[in-house]
Amino acid sequence: MQRDVYQRSLRRWGAASQYTLVELLNLGSAEYDANDAAAALPHLRQAEAGLAKVAGEDSPAVQAARVAEANALSDLGRHAEALALLNHVDPAAYQATTSDPGRAAVLKAIRARILLRLGRRREAEPQLRDALARMQAVGVSEDEMTPFRKSLAEASR
Repeated sequence: MQRDVYQRSLRRWGAASQYTLVELLNLGSAEYDANDAAAALPHLRQAEAGLAKVAGEDSPAVQAARVAEANALSDLGRHAEALALLNHVDPAAYQATTSDPGRAAVLKAIRARILLRLGRRREAEPQLRDALARMQAVGVSEDEMTPFRKSLAEASR
């Protein structure tokens, strides 16, 4: 379905339209949510690059694309690239992409999970615990917190 939405916007507004690029980001996000990080990554990268040109490096949409891209990169084992990309995400601009609370805490949790995947457990575990506490305090959904809790539990074994 999201592929159809993207194709319609591509035909109507063209590849360089901010609307089309957001739909491409949505397509990549849908692919990622369907556990297909390999399919998602090129769409997320294309959306991030296009949105940076159209809306500027600091735009909230670019921040959302970078977070999605970092998640896909890390899931594909490209942790160093993912961590480097997260260094270019502004938490305030990322928060502006959604009404969901606690994006700064979510970013911290994503970064900590990547550190765990890099084998930097001593550094990552306290950061992940702190991020989870902050996420809970500001009302991040249990569904969103569950994968981070699982990562922490696996690391503590």
